[in-house]
Amino acid sequence: MGSLGLVIMNTWRMDIKDVLNEIEKFGFKRILDVPFENYDEKRTQEHLYIYFHYRTGILLQFDTYNGNHVNGGYYYYQWKPYGSPHNSPAFSSGGWEKIGDDYIWEGHGDCRDGMFESISALETDGKFVTPWVKASCIFSPTLVHYMDHHVDGNMGWDAGYDLYKKALREKTPKRFIMLPADIQEAIKNNMRFNRKW
Repeated sequence: MGSLGLVIMNTWRMDIKDVLNEIEKFGFKRILDVPFENYDEKRTQEHLYIYFHYRTGILLQFDTYNGNHVNGGYYYYQWKPYGSPHNSPAFSSGGWEKIGDDYIWEGHGDCRDGMFESISALETDGKFVTPWVKASCIFSPTLVHYMDHHVDGNMGWDAGYDLYKKALREKTPKRFIMLPADIQEAIKNNMRFNRKW
């Protein structure tokens, strides 16, 4: 799709082929597909998909379950409003960052419901920023899937969180360098592992 038109998509019960088709019609380009195996109840072939919208600089990541449905994921972006900073109903998670004289909204949203509508609303009310500017690194892509930090049911929340942090330290940088060079350039300023602590 050449421009961001208002398209409604809720991934609940949608086959992954239909989801991928709608995402690509909206203008996202697939830049990485990481196959992985889910061995919870039955062994299924799953995927971590990474997409990029070149015109807006939005990065989308999500993974699958049962081989053919969206499990969960987020779209990540930076956005500058027309006029002074103000809240938007299209915001999900994020926060304002002052960069020089400008305010940039650094955020992400759930990709499963209302993503296209939110992106279209934000584009009407402001401009997406790409390449991303240096910001908080809180709302940055993880590039990990749920089996990267999977724990058996009786191991507890803390064990899962420790594995998640380990995946962010080890998997995120490795997957980042698997992205095309132009996309690395577009998002590197807000990647967590690039931050000088």
